[in-house]
Formats: sequence, C-alpha cells, structure tokens
Amino acid sequence: MNRRGLLLGAPALALAGCQKARAVPVTGMTADFLNAAHEQTRHLVLYDGGYTRIAYPNGDVAPGKGVCADVIVRAYRAIGIDLQRLVHEDMTAH
Repeated sequence: MNRRGLLLGAPALALAGCQKARAVPVTGMTADFLNAAHEQTRHLVLYDGGYTRIAYPNGDVAPGKGVCADVIVRAYRAIGIDLQRLVHEDMTAH
C-alpha cells in the first residue's frame, strides 16, 4: 500500500466514521488498525497540546499525555507502522 493509501485509506476513513454497524466485513490491516485504535481507548491520555521535543524515529510523548495525532501514531505503531517516520520522509521528499 502506498503512503497516500495508508494515510487516506480505509483505516483512517473507518476510524473517522466511527460507525457501529458496517455492511462490509473489516479484515486484514484495516481490522488490525481498528483493533489497535480501540485498544488506545483503554488508556488514560490527558490532552496536552504543548510542544515536546521527541526522538526520531520512534519518538513519543509520555504515554499519559498527548493529542489525537499521538493516539493515532500509537495505534499505527501497534501494528508495525511508524507513521511518524513515513510522514517525515514524505514531507522531506515533497
């Protein structure tokens, strides 16, 4: 899957829709991502929009704080995708 498909594809749309009932079964990477995203709801994360310098690659703010993007990055990492690295490389290339 290309980067655009990864960022704009079914996982992002399915999460954004937050629909309880789906006409089409969710399988594969999409199901893995949605399960990982759902797992993130079991962790207390306090909103903290302040700037924090983090390591690259694989840097992260403290597990108990962050913004919505931090939660999405954590869900992707849970399925073996480093979204932080992919976005950085795409921004550098374009």
